[in-house]
Amino acid sequence: MMADALLRGLGQPVFSWGGGGNLVAASNVRDRYLATLRAADQGDYELRLAFVRS
Repeated sequence: MMADALLRGLGQPVFSWGGGGNLVAASNVRDRYLATLRAADQGDYELRLAFVRS
């Protein structure tokens, strides 16, 4: 949410967060979201950056 607020304030398009799927309920989108968090925890941000604009 804060990232989207910052982007709006800068006049940039907000993140799509995996196509707007539900990140709480069990789903393929949530699985991808969690995988990007795990990768980022290990210092790999490529998946995360791709996910927020997918």
